Amino acid sequence: MKNGCLDRSFTYNVNGKSFDFKIKRFLSYDMVEVGAISYEITANNNANIKFTPYLNGNVHNEDANYDEFFWENCSQSCDNNMGSITMTTKKTGFTVHAATKSVLRKGSDVIAAPPVSIKEDDKYIEHVFETDLKAGENVALFKYFTLVTDRDHDLNDLSVYGEKKNLQMHTRLALKSFTPIIQLSGQTSGKKQTSKLTVISLHSKVFVLIFTT
Repeated sequence: MKNGCLDRSFTYNVNGKSFDFKIKRFLSYDMVEVGAISYEITANNNANIKFTPYLNGNVHNEDANYDEFFWENCSQSCDNNMGSITMTTKKTGFTVHAATKSVLRKGSDVIAAPPVSIKEDDKYIEHVFETDLKAGENVALFKYFTLVTDRDHDLNDLSVYGEKKNLQMHTRLALKSFTPIIQLSGQTSGKKQTSKLTVISLHSKVFVLIFTT
């Protein structure tokens, strides 16, 4: 709670083979518009690892009447560098813009190659990263995401501001670990933000697929 990081670890066993997972998720009251997730996998056997980080705007509110869908899709975009979705509520016109960027690190080296594939669909974007691991090797996916709203920023500037903030966050973390972000969690640049953390229904997750050899 103090550092804004949720740590989770477990061992996944399949077909007599095992993989160690370490997952970190970061959110902060001081930096309410940014977040980060890391998935680190250590292979105890040879394997092919595929990560699919994605954004999905096709979600439903729990308090919706008759499964009514509250959101309208404005736009989505995806390239090798970044993906984003902009959504607006039907009745109130409240607009949110989510942007995400992911990076793969194998051992201590950042893999500079682009994702093996990208996908852009209605209210949905994804990047796919893939690598082979030998027994004892590890790989980590770092996913950085921003969520900005027209409550705090001009509607016409949402996408530009959100993607710029995502790149700034990505650069400050230096792709190494969440240690730098923990040190920054008690600081803000310029005027201190006073807005409260807002939870908005937009899936931002990572799907992991393992092929053993």
